[in-house]
Amino acid sequence: MIAAVQQEWPNAVLAVDTNNADVMQRAVTSGVPILNDIDGFNKAAKLEVVANHRPAVVTMYNGRHYQNDVFETLDQFYQETLASLEAAGLTRQQIALDPGVGFSHAKNTASLDLFKLNSIQPTMQYRAPIMAGISRKSFMESNFDYPMAERLTATLLLEQLMVEQGARILRVHDVLATHKMINLFKGYQQADLLMAARS
Repeated sequence: MIAAVQQEWPNAVLAVDTNNADVMQRAVTSGVPILNDIDGFNKAAKLEVVANHRPAVVTMYNGRHYQNDVFETLDQFYQETLASLEAAGLTRQQIALDPGVGFSHAKNTASLDLFKLNSIQPTMQYRAPIMAGISRKSFMESNFDYPMAERLTATLLLEQLMVEQGARILRVHDVLATHKMINLFKGYQQADLLMAARS
């Protein structure tokens, strides 16, 4: 499958989303340059693949181990995942952090998702790229009453807010709509800067 995609779209940059070390190994040996792990590369076998091949990675906090203090838990995750991936030979710029919005089994899921949505700016302290992977996720319906047919509106709004905070990688379904949103936001930023310079 990977070889077929590479042949059809030779200029495409591929990423494989998996939490399985064997799948990671097969992906990187096939030339895939990016690995995305919802479990934050939490096993020695996965870190060994990273150390041997040095791909770029996306490491996600999924919230499954959420304790009482979400600030402390998230901070601990970021520190530990960065330390283990850097020990495997990656630079900070090869490691994208994903707060895992909408990916939690905690009892207070709504409040946890709201915290994750607003966690981008504090996460910038780690000086690593930040990914927002929230496109059309079901938390928009369960928490905010957006059914599937209306999730594009919610997606674009929340992505814009996360970009404004500092997210620089977006995982999306609606490429054209997202591209237009980003261009609109850039236009707003440029106009705002121009007004500030004149004042």
